[in-house]
Amino acid sequence: MPRAGRAATVSEVRVWWIFPVLIGCRSGARAEAQPAASASASASASPVSSVPLILLGRPDGALPEGRVQARHIVIGWKGAKQSKQTRTREEARVRAEAVLAKLRSGGDFAALAAEYSEDATAVRGGDLGVFARTDLVAPLADAAFALAVSEISALVETDQGFHLVQRVR
Repeated sequence: MPRAGRAATVSEVRVWWIFPVLIGCRSGARAEAQPAASASASASASPVSSVPLILLGRPDGALPEGRVQARHIVIGWKGAKQSKQTRTREEARVRAEAVLAKLRSGGDFAALAAEYSEDATAVRGGDLGVFARTDLVAPLADAAFALAVSEISALVETDQGFHLVQRVR
């Protein structure tokens, strides 16, 4: 781990980034971690307490510039990319609008994502993690970056389906 006032080397960043991931922490979780052994590591290396997975080196909790954290709910239709659904595009739109109405009336985004979202993020409450604008398809990224924290988007259509997006940070 780099000392105060000194930039981390690539190998130091890699060791400290990967270790919490390997022990099964989720985004935003904290873990008690010991530095990984290396030829240059001393035997007296002190443990690092509460290593935030996505905030390494940012004690204020701020995200790097040009990055946001968001979650989404995706509802697909027959023929949409990666969709196994048999519903029509219009049926998918109606279902997405019904979920949006539940969200607007105070529904919990993570719970509704777990219930309705049709991709792998559903088990994480729709969490997409921290990303740059170029990490997602343009309509989804544009929606996430345009939102204020905790705000929920209108329907966003991509080739995968209709998305509802909530900016987390």
